[in-house]
Amino acid sequence: MKKIYSIAIGLIILSVTLVSCEGLLGTDSDQILLPSEVDLSSPDKDFYSINGILNELELLSQQYVLLGELRGDLMETTSFSDEELREIYNFDISSDNKFNDSRAYYSVINLCNYLIANVDTAIVIQGEKVNYRDYVAAKSIRAWTYMQLALNYGEAKYFEEPILDVTDANSGFKVYTFDELAPVLIDDLAPWKSIEKPDAFSSYMYFDVRMLLGDLYLWTGQYENAAREYYDLIDDELYYIHPRYVNKYDGEDEGIIDEDTYSPWNWDINLYGNSYNTITKLIATVEYKEDGSPLDSLNSYYMNQLAPSDVAINNWETQTYYQTATVTIEGDLRGGIRAFGSYVPAELYENSSLFNIEKGRIMKFAFMNGTSYRSLVLYRSAHLYLKFAEALNRLEKPNMAFAVLKNGLGPLTMANDILIPRDEKYISYDETSYTFYPYTNFSASKWIGTFIDEDQNTYSAQYNIGIHGRGCGNIETSTTFAIPELETMQDSMDYVEDKIIEEFALETAFEGNRFHDLMRVAKRRGDNAYLADKVAEKYDNKEAIRAKLMDENNWYLQSK
Repeated sequence: MKKIYSIAIGLIILSVTLVSCEGLLGTDSDQILLPSEVDLSSPDKDFYSINGILNELELLSQQYVLLGELRGDLMETTSFSDEELREIYNFDISSDNKFNDSRAYYSVINLCNYLIANVDTAIVIQGEKVNYRDYVAAKSIRAWTYMQLALNYGEAKYFEEPILDVTDANSGFKVYTFDELAPVLIDDLAPWKSIEKPDAFSSYMYFDVRMLLGDLYLWTGQYENAAREYYDLIDDELYYIHPRYVNKYDGEDEGIIDEDTYSPWNWDINLYGNSYNTITKLIATVEYKEDGSPLDSLNSYYMNQLAPSDVAINNWETQTYYQTATVTIEGDLRGGIRAFGSYVPAELYENSSLFNIEKGRIMKFAFMNGTSYRSLVLYRSAHLYLKFAEALNRLEKPNMAFAVLKNGLGPLTMANDILIPRDEKYISYDETSYTFYPYTNFSASKWIGTFIDEDQNTYSAQYNIGIHGRGCGNIETSTTFAIPELETMQDSMDYVEDKIIEEFALETAFEGNRFHDLMRVAKRRGDNAYLADKVAEKYDNKEAIRAKLMDENNWYLQSK
């Protein structure tokens, strides 16, 4: 591993100095990289170049999370936070704030451009053009980076050729808004959906083309295309919302909830990034921690520069946990001390001078680190299923979308016409036959598994449970967690969409996607207040923040 990263760092040093001052990347070096200086004619060299791109991409991880969460409604600063974090929190980010650096995105894009332009895709090993995998990996990394750039800055300068000298850097580039950029990225990615992951990769250090296409379609209102891409990824890779990965109260008597007996670690396994729930994560060795403070250090007991907002805490504490339909208790176990996944109550440490605890410590980032590496999970099965539900709901299938939250998608759920009406799952049907939509078929036997209970008895069940059940118990038994009787289909869709966005907060808080999730729905509904009201709720100066966010221009950063 050390050899790989050493070579990767060497490639980065060469690659990020491609342009001179005031060029597109804005570097201050006048060094350039000539085409003859890097040879990508072999799979080994290609592999090291991809790892160089990933290492550079990892440097964006703090930027991704902090811009996505401090501007959302779930994370806030503390009295120990530095000025740069406060600027993000207050939507007043200066041009010299280190987290306001569009050049870092363009640097990754340029690295990808160089590999795409120079990799030898004609190499054949055992009948396969092996370098196509790395070629597509570079395209997918570039697409994800362009998406983040356009979402954070409102626009992106688009270029596909590597910048190699000052003349290139000062060339005129097309400037696209996100809506203009999305079809360009879709056209670039769509032909490569069937290419497998590169062999040399960790199985998770890869942006799946179908996930990216689904996101691009979801953002641009192409909901059927989004549902198809998400479904194909789920179906091909067999991603589950697995019944094993839940936090729950233990005990044999279903008529009693014993608050002192619970399983606190089951759900947290999702955050380590080493289970089949993980789709994409960034990894770096701890050897290069000097490149930027890891997110977990900002949340340490000694620094504590970030904290969950009252909104986030209230989200978890006001949920209902179901042992049975009638035996309940307040609280979502994904959000408590028992889950070690969100906050630690300040009173636990009020008598200790060793800790800077104000409202609690965000633990998610600590779980993503090991003794020899640090990582950040960008996509996991929960993100995939919640976005899939978003697309289904907008296709006028609110019951099937809600089943993602409550029942889980599988043969038992699909066979129940009360849970999912026939017109939501079938293109056509009669009393003897039916035809599923190409993105609704969860009836196959592969969605049923054999499990072992606490008494070592085996039983069969769906692999998928409702996501809400990961912290709220046997939610499928609830009669109140349901879509109410509403007058119109649009009313039902809006209700379910609100529940999906709420579930994003309960399940994926602090993972970097919150501000953009709110932005996506606000833009879809044409309602700036949807974002402004939710974000402003965490501030003391609510009205001032709300007024600022009612202007969409203030949703974006000004690049250097």
